[in-house]
Amino acid sequence: MPDNLIYIRTSPTVDLCVRSQQGQYDLPTVLFIHGLGDSSLCWKSFYQRDDLLDFTLLAPDLPGYGRTRLSKGTGGGIAAHVKHLRALIEEIVGGPLLVVGHSLGGLIATYLVRAIEQAEAKPTEEKVHEPVRLLGLINVEGNLTGADAFISSRATRADQRGHFDEWYEAFVRTSYEGLWADANPHLKHYPDSLRMADPTAFLADCHEMVALKTRTDGDSGENEAGGEYLKIRSPKLYVYGTESIPQITLDFLARNELNKVVVDGAGHWAMHDDPDRFINLLLEWLR
Repeated sequence: MPDNLIYIRTSPTVDLCVRSQQGQYDLPTVLFIHGLGDSSLCWKSFYQRDDLLDFTLLAPDLPGYGRTRLSKGTGGGIAAHVKHLRALIEEIVGGPLLVVGHSLGGLIATYLVRAIEQAEAKPTEEKVHEPVRLLGLINVEGNLTGADAFISSRATRADQRGHFDEWYEAFVRTSYEGLWADANPHLKHYPDSLRMADPTAFLADCHEMVALKTRTDGDSGENEAGGEYLKIRSPKLYVYGTESIPQITLDFLARNELNKVVVDGAGHWAMHDDPDRFINLLLEWLR
């Protein structure tokens, strides 16, 4: 079945646009979470894979990205994203769930999984909804250390100097002029996503990512997000490409003996640099 776009109300002012594929009712659901400036277009190619046709796939446009409008009076942010994703899950996910996040989406996925686990730990009488059965988290280059805040640091520096609008226009323009699309044909979705993104949401998320960077253990490089990732009890896997991972993050992964998959020669979008390997990883968790 081809993917389609549906809208799910996750707050009185937000209708979350979700790229959806309905799979077999007794098989797991995969929730894909896109990164900074991106949208559900990031995951569109996976909906065209025959080996995933039996599974329900959900890829929301976070508020302010893609086709989900940023509601008046709000500015995005990690806690708000988690709130909307939990509302989405409570509304339409009825079975086992695998959470997959890329970049900022990996960071959001970390906090989402932690929130779900904490809700599950509450006494039964305090629970509002039936708990989700988490299969685990696959984090593709989500923030674990202060070194991971790269583009967000550039954006916030431009904002501090009063030049964010100019910086953002240049960022979008260069993405179309070859920075992404020509060098990486499988990343042509990114400039299209950027054109749809609300700069206010983009900047708000950048500031939050940089704020996490400032709350960093100077010796280990671990920030708050890395600490939360370590607390996750569900199975978790960190996926990264050899061409984009900071050494501080590599040290963090090694020091904590975290489960990881290295994609040789891949950049920040490792799942697109080697899609067959990534699909096989998903299927290992789903079957």
